[in-house]
Amino acid sequence: MRISVEIRDKEVIKKLNDLKKATSDLRPAFRDTAVYMKTSVLKNFEVEGRPKKWAPLSPKYAAWKRKKGYSTKILERTGRLKQSINVSYTNKEARVYTGVKYGAYLHKGTRKMPARPFMLIQDEDVPKIVDIFDRHIKKVIG
Repeated sequence: MRISVEIRDKEVIKKLNDLKKATSDLRPAFRDTAVYMKTSVLKNFEVEGRPKKWAPLSPKYAAWKRKKGYSTKILERTGRLKQSINVSYTNKEARVYTGVKYGAYLHKGTRKMPARPFMLIQDEDVPKIVDIFDRHIKKVIG
């Protein structure tokens, strides 16, 4: 069984064409999403883990960091990891990434070090990301 619908109303056709246009170039929406996700990841550093706090530094390592004059914040000895958080986007995706090779070990943990997941987007971020796409589409179609 096949059902066909033909739309002849000029206003409806215009709206459908506008919607098609709005969704043909999603780069602006993915760009804004990538920037928003980066902000969320950086907040993980700021509060030292969310939604669950990261495991504290061992007393020995914390003392060593203080003695050497490094930041006493978790995952911020020199700031290189945090500063390496970057974004990329295309017409189909938004990414947040780090080029620092040791980032995966810090995120996932090892046998000798607890995981401190810093590359997380929070559940509370999802409505904001949806809103970014809603605003993009509304801006294009009016």
